[in-house]
Amino acid sequence: MKKILLLLFALISVTIAFAQNDSLSYEDFQKNYEDFLKQESQAFEKYKEDRDTEFSNFLKQDWESIELLKQGKPISLPGPKEIPIFKPEKSNIPIKKVPEKKITEIKLPEKPKIQLELRPLPKPKPIAAKKDYDFLQIDFYGTNFDFIYPKKFNNLKLSEVSEKEISDFWTQTAESDYYRLIEQMLEYKNELNLNDFAFLKLTEKMAASILSTPNEQRLLSWFLLSKTGYKIKVGYEKRNIHLLVPVVNLMYGYSYFIFDNLKYYVFEKDCQIGTLYTYKQDYQDANRIMNFNMYIAPIFEENNLTRNLKFDYKSKNYNFEIDYNKNLIDFYADYPQGEIQIFFDAGISHTAKESLDRYIDSAIVNMDEITAANFLLNFVQTAFSYQTDGEQFGYEKFFFPEEIFHYKHADCEDRSVFYSYLVNEYLNLQVIGLNYPGHIATAVKFNDKTDGMYFEIENERYVICDPTFINAPVGACMPEYVKSDVSILKLNNSHLNYNKDDQIWQQLINQGLIRTNYKNDIVKSGNGFFAIGNLQDSITINGNLIKLADDKESIFICYCDADGKILNFKQINGNGLLIPTGMLSKNNKIFISGYYNNSLNFENGELTTKYQREMFIAALDNHLNFLWIKNSGAIQETTSTHNYFNLTANTDGEILDKIDVSEQSYSTQEPIINLGDDKLIFSGQFSSIHPYLAESKVYDAKSSYEFAIALNELTQSFLSKKYDEDIASLCAFLTILESGKIKLKGKEIMAAIITMNPEFEKQYPKLYKNLRDIVKIKSKNDIVTIDVKTLDNFHLSGIIINDNARIHIRSSNNGNIQISVLSGITYKPFLRKHKVNYFKIYKNKDKIIINYDDDNDQKVIKLKKDILK
Repeated sequence: MKKILLLLFALISVTIAFAQNDSLSYEDFQKNYEDFLKQESQAFEKYKEDRDTEFSNFLKQDWESIELLKQGKPISLPGPKEIPIFKPEKSNIPIKKVPEKKITEIKLPEKPKIQLELRPLPKPKPIAAKKDYDFLQIDFYGTNFDFIYPKKFNNLKLSEVSEKEISDFWTQTAESDYYRLIEQMLEYKNELNLNDFAFLKLTEKMAASILSTPNEQRLLSWFLLSKTGYKIKVGYEKRNIHLLVPVVNLMYGYSYFIFDNLKYYVFEKDCQIGTLYTYKQDYQDANRIMNFNMYIAPIFEENNLTRNLKFDYKSKNYNFEIDYNKNLIDFYADYPQGEIQIFFDAGISHTAKESLDRYIDSAIVNMDEITAANFLLNFVQTAFSYQTDGEQFGYEKFFFPEEIFHYKHADCEDRSVFYSYLVNEYLNLQVIGLNYPGHIATAVKFNDKTDGMYFEIENERYVICDPTFINAPVGACMPEYVKSDVSILKLNNSHLNYNKDDQIWQQLINQGLIRTNYKNDIVKSGNGFFAIGNLQDSITINGNLIKLADDKESIFICYCDADGKILNFKQINGNGLLIPTGMLSKNNKIFISGYYNNSLNFENGELTTKYQREMFIAALDNHLNFLWIKNSGAIQETTSTHNYFNLTANTDGEILDKIDVSEQSYSTQEPIINLGDDKLIFSGQFSSIHPYLAESKVYDAKSSYEFAIALNELTQSFLSKKYDEDIASLCAFLTILESGKIKLKGKEIMAAIITMNPEFEKQYPKLYKNLRDIVKIKSKNDIVTIDVKTLDNFHLSGIIINDNARIHIRSSNNGNIQISVLSGITYKPFLRKHKVNYFKIYKNKDKIIINYDDDNDQKVIKLKKDILK
């Protein structure tokens, strides 16, 4: 029972059941529901076939010749041949505002506006016969990917390059069970933080492992990416087919053509195509434009190297040994050269991040803001040797932040990108890029006043920080650029954007509100924010006490200012399950969704259901007056598996359509989606209680002995289904918490553990001691609360569980479990504590993934090595 500890790291699960029309008998409902599912399944298949037939027919005609253009080279940043050294005794740093007339702002690129016609992946059908499928394993930058794909793919052939043959290829591929493969692809994309470029490369690698010729491989990639929702084309010239990929970013050095104001790139090295043939009309369900920004580094298997960095600061010697992932460096080597903002806004791997934390946290812990900025500036200026890209590579190459550890030299833009990351990460300050003729530097918006040259952007002061000007402090500018023109690069600073939402939520939590951590639980509107969550016990607003009755649950919707002060507040109360799942601001209205059972009350109205779970949807105006609230009508009383759905409705609450969707479609989309015009999509899920627990007395028994029996028997059941022996008990425990209302004392949990494994204390004394600090674990209203004896006392492998920590638990169809942290659990590898976003537990692998911090860093914990040692 070695695994139970991880129980404490649980995450979000709204196991949802559909609501139904109260006027129907159960028998009528069951028949009507089954008829509806059958009709809906047939309707979707017909829809899919019609779309594929229509597109296939279109591909046989209306191709036209287009001329490809060549995107120029990246901005030339040769930098100074020899970088100057700042000499304090000869340099006076003036407090000087750079004249505005010399500033040209380069704003962040806007996404092309595409009318969204959302058609998510349908729920995959059960595999009829394994003989119809093949298995594939590929190595993708050091990480193994396993796929199951239809054997029909092996027979896909292109006898010649022609419009008819391309059309036939599409038709043949569309007749296979391709959705199962796409579901796996999206699962890997989501799990490993693959951005759109990485997903493009994964698709190409997989296609190359299935089919033999480049033309067939590109056509299969085109089909799969189109079916995944990406807008993409193919074109041909002579005997060759090429992928044409639109990207929101400006990319350099590749051929492209423009269609509907979008640049379609041919991402092939040394491509000499002058003209090719392509078609105008895109596949109708493909509307996503690829975005090559990479705010979060992909998670590849570790292949770590170490860089030793030495420098001096204020007569003290520093020696940083920084680990980084070579697999990530190999991925970056294949990355197309794009606009410099891509590199400024990128994250780094958890390996490099934790290495930096080890040294920087302790170095700056007692420094003020300006001193810390100078320390980081000196580190970047002096720990890396300087050489221009022309000298080191023979061409212009921008570094992602982590690449600075791998290559021997770094030039001005590489240092600026890395310094920007450090200031964002360790000082939580906004940075802009300074693009001088042939040189890149940065400027920082400090909270503290400081001397030096600065720019004023939108009434905010940004002080020059030049990571290439050796020994230069904050505020110093290279002499040759003091009077130079400059372009301002506006950066995303995504780390700070997430912080603002968290800061506001922390103020709300301090006032007695509970964050449920669903997507979009806070949205900006005007100068303030709307937020949605649960009310804990009571809250005082403008002198008025709002207290929750003992037998009630409550959802709140509030409007607050930028400091978290509540300006308006509204409640929905209920006498059973009641939890919000989404919020959207549109056309001066607020749309919300959630789940309940029994009844809920709002203003002067009431909503009821007699089923286990019902999804409600509602609309309020900007003053939080209810416009309408109703049951969704999407009901499922019992089911043996998790099911996911999309409900299309208009802004008046009229339900227009309902379809079942795949788990990956559900997990990657927002709870409420704006379709444009007056339409919305509300997404949700439902599942039944585990079959064993449905027959158990664990939720209504007064004796805790029933819990021990349930835990033991469910563990044995999981072991029989090939769960990892060190994971099975943990999964059983989490399944019990997920499936119903229960309260367990710490001694009851320990009694179950010791009964199942009498040698537990001797085998795992540290874990045993930590588990004894658990006072109580309570599952109610889809939220699990953990009480521990001493604040900050439960500390294991850097994970700290504080008293009154809250989590959600959600199991997947494949048996894996995700634990979303609502509050009270942090990860502390060194001095700084990082909030934990979620844990993911694999049923048949000795690993648990921790997702933490605002930039979604991920770390793998090995159960035997890190927990049970």
